[in-house]
Amino acid sequence: MRFQFCGGLDAPDWLLANVAILANISSVQLKFLAIAIMKELVHTEGDDPFDYDKAIQRTEGACNDIKEVKSVIASLLFILSNAARFNVEEQQLSWELQQIGVPRDSCESLCRSYKANKDRLIQHFKTKTLRLPRIEELKWRVDLVLSSSKLKSVNEPTVQLNLKIVHSEEHDTYINNERFEMSADKFRVLHKELKQIRNLMESYH
Repeated sequence: MRFQFCGGLDAPDWLLANVAILANISSVQLKFLAIAIMKELVHTEGDDPFDYDKAIQRTEGACNDIKEVKSVIASLLFILSNAARFNVEEQQLSWELQQIGVPRDSCESLCRSYKANKDRLIQHFKTKTLRLPRIEELKWRVDLVLSSSKLKSVNEPTVQLNLKIVHSEEHDTYINNERFEMSADKFRVLHKELKQIRNLMESYH
């Protein structure tokens, strides 16, 4: 069965194996862990780091050892971060979690906390998305080279390209200019390959 919080794929086997442990945890304990994990995901300078000792204390009686506590944390981290990445609605998430065996009360408690923090999670993951440089401006010029220091007669056109490239990072944006020159033959090859790449990209839309 495919799930939205898994990106339209099947739930991973390791998560399904941890459902039995999740089922042993009360809705109150699950809510505490979920809130702590989401705070850690959007952690900013000055915030307290995730407290594993407190997590162990709050799950006492539901988890047999530290290994089970870590399994629960890993499962909730996967569920909550993926749900935000794929912008899953809380009602849909609750239904999907029930399908893999998480008790209804726990699902509803978890999803209420998810709903309250969803916008912050989505904004956080947007800042972590891979950002590629983009071309802000392109200027070009064709020159005819009549001769050079090595050859008396050339009569070959050359193409000059000047690109203004914007680089966007998490806390900064900067611009640099790239200028290069090539022969007409090389430009024709470049132009052809760029058209092939564009057509390939458009075929995925």
